Amino acid sequence: MLNASHPEPWGDEQRWLWKYARRPGFDPEIVRVLETDGRIVATWHAVLHEVVLGDVRLRVAFEGDTAVLPRYRGGFAVWRMFDELTAELRRRGAAVRVGSTTPELADGFYSATFGYLTLETPLYTKLVSVEPVRAALERIAGQATTARALRDASFSVQLDLDGLPPFHVQVRGGRVGVAEGRLDRPDIRLRGNQAPVLRALRDPRRGGGWGALIGAVTTGRVRVRVRWRALPRMLALAGRLWVARRSIKG
Repeated sequence: MLNASHPEPWGDEQRWLWKYARRPGFDPEIVRVLETDGRIVATWHAVLHEVVLGDVRLRVAFEGDTAVLPRYRGGFAVWRMFDELTAELRRRGAAVRVGSTTPELADGFYSATFGYLTLETPLYTKLVSVEPVRAALERIAGQATTARALRDASFSVQLDLDGLPPFHVQVRGGRVGVAEGRLDRPDIRLRGNQAPVLRALRDPRRGGGWGALIGAVTTGRVRVRVRWRALPRMLALAGRLWVARRSIKG
């Protein structure tokens, strides 16, 4: 069910047991499974915990991965399952139901279908390995519009970002390579805070990430040096990439 309902493979039985059945507070009586026409089309469950907010104590139902096959997401039977679980959670003293998911599912399913309030949750991350950067660059470079912009490009970038080992990016004939270590004479050097650099890579379609990077450069959080001989090539490439970025999928 979970694998069929999520856009990417969710996992297997062992992952479900590890993630839910073995967590504190799990009760199989709160698991709900919806069957329609002899076929299981949805499942829903939650775990109850007490949350203390100052002088206030609340019983909160933390929901697990909900799985509803796409064609049944607007049906009456799903609403019935939701209401039955709500009644069970209320009977057990729950005051709030909470969960986490992607922004697309939060707005398109939970909020639109069941009236959940979407909250902005401040999560913070910091990379300690260049592997996520490698994956992001290879994904972006592999897309058609970017590949065309990079087809005749040839340049190198040395990055020294806080929290990460020194690494460099080399582009040759549309191919992108990422490796740890330093280059003697890169075309571009970037030093400083990793956050604005990674934000621009995370969603290259939006101006916000690039705006944050430009702001970091102007304030000195990120320092950029470009070889004079490479400057005309870099300006021409920047123009092509700026046009291509609107077609890049983040």
